[in-house]
Amino acid sequence: MWKTLHQLAAPPRLYQICGRLVPWLAAAGIIVLATGWVRGFGFAPADYQQGEGYRIMYLHVPAAIWSMGIYAAMAVAAFTGLVWQMKMASLAVAAMAPV
Repeated sequence: MWKTLHQLAAPPRLYQICGRLVPWLAAAGIIVLATGWVRGFGFAPADYQQGEGYRIMYLHVPAAIWSMGIYAAMAVAAFTGLVWQMKMASLAVAAMAPV
């Protein structure tokens, strides 16, 4: 198992795998995102107190959850890069935090 994980952490092999997966995952993500937005903004009934203004939750809450998840993944990748000196972990941190 460790040998397989070590091979997947090598940049050439990882780029090869990601190159094949990205188009499929991007298409699935766009379909799921569009479905959620249509159902949240189009079909969800208006709130009796807040009216239409509450619908921002359908965009804001998932974005906040994603941002916290990315922040946690950055912490794990940074720890991995510092402790075990893995180059891909450091590259992942840099990719997750564009400044």
